[in-house]
Amino acid sequence: MSDTSNTEISNPPPKQQKSFADKMTGKYLFALGVIAILVITTYVELTLRIRVEGDSSEYIVNTSGRQRMLSQRIAMLCLRLEDLLKDNAGTDAIKKIRGKILETANLMEESHYILTNEEMSPEVNKLYFEPPTNIDQQVSAYIDLAKTMAMEAELGYSHNRHQVERLINTQDLLLHSLDIVVNQYQKEGETSINAFQARMTLMFSLILASLIMVWFFIFRPMARYIQAEARALA
Repeated sequence: MSDTSNTEISNPPPKQQKSFADKMTGKYLFALGVIAILVITTYVELTLRIRVEGDSSEYIVNTSGRQRMLSQRIAMLCLRLEDLLKDNAGTDAIKKIRGKILETANLMEESHYILTNEEMSPEVNKLYFEPPTNIDQQVSAYIDLAKTMAMEAELGYSHNRHQVERLINTQDLLLHSLDIVVNQYQKEGETSINAFQARMTLMFSLILASLIMVWFFIFRPMARYIQAEARALA
C-alpha cells in the first residue's frame, strides 16, 4: 500500500507528463522563432547598411568624377576669356566670364577639400600626395592658375595668352590623373561592398544552419525523449 502511494506521488499522471512535453516543445519552437526573427532583422539591417555604404561610395566617385568636368569647364571659360580679350570685348562680357571662372574654380576647390579630407585608402592617398600623380598638388596649381587668369584679365591679351597655354598644358596631365583616381575610387567601392555582402551572407547562412542543427540534433530529440518517457510511465 505504501509503495503504491509513493509511486502515485512521485510520478505525475500521464496527461500531465504529455502536457509538460508539449509545453517544452512549444517553448523550444518559440525560442527558435525569436532567434530566427532576430537573425532576419539583422540581415535586413545589414542590407540597408550596404545600401548606405554604396550611396557614400557613389557620392565619392561622383564628386571625384565631377572634378574632371570642372577642369574642362575652367579650360573652356579661360579660352573664351582669351578670345574676348583678343577681340577687345566690352567690360561687362569680360566681367561675366571672369565671374564664371572664379565660381567654377571655387567649386572645384571645395570638392577637392571634401575628397582630401575623407578617409582614404593607402592607394588613394598615394595618388593624391605622392609622385608621379600627386593630384593634390596638380589640382591646387590648376585652380590657382585659373583664379590668377580671372583676376589678371585686365592686364590684357598678351599676358593672358601665356597663362592659357600653361593651363591647357597642365590640364592634359590633370585629366589623366583624375581618371586614375576615379577608377581607384570605383574599384575600392565595389570591392568593399562585395566583400561586406559576402561576409553578411556567409554569417546569415551559418546562423540559419546552426538553428536547423539545434532543432534536429538537440530540441527535436529532447522532445521525443520526453514524450517517450511520458509513454513509458503511462
